[in-house]
Amino acid sequence: MRMMVMDNSQTHPSQSHHVTVESTSTSERYAEDYNAADVAHILRTSQTTFEAFNEHQNRLGEEPYAPFENEDEWELAKFLIKKVSQTAADYFLKLPIVSGQRALRVQIN
Repeated sequence: MRMMVMDNSQTHPSQSHHVTVESTSTSERYAEDYNAADVAHILRTSQTTFEAFNEHQNRLGEEPYAPFENEDEWELAKFLIKKVSQTAADYFLKLPIVSGQRALRVQIN
């Protein structure tokens, strides 16, 4: 395809320029061979944020669901974050049946 900017000020005074797109034949397409090694160079390798956090957790001997006590608390927090508004989550956590049974133990450092 070819894009052209046309000056139509002579024939259409209200429009000074417009763009037209024309089809071109396949013989007019442009392609260039390249060496894949020249396209990109690795500057450095490093851990992802998750890998670094996981390694840090392992060094400290923390459980996989830290800062939550266990998988059940993690699943509850995940549900509240994904499916419920902040106001509704706050309301839920203040309900006597939730706060009276067992408080969520979350440590935020």
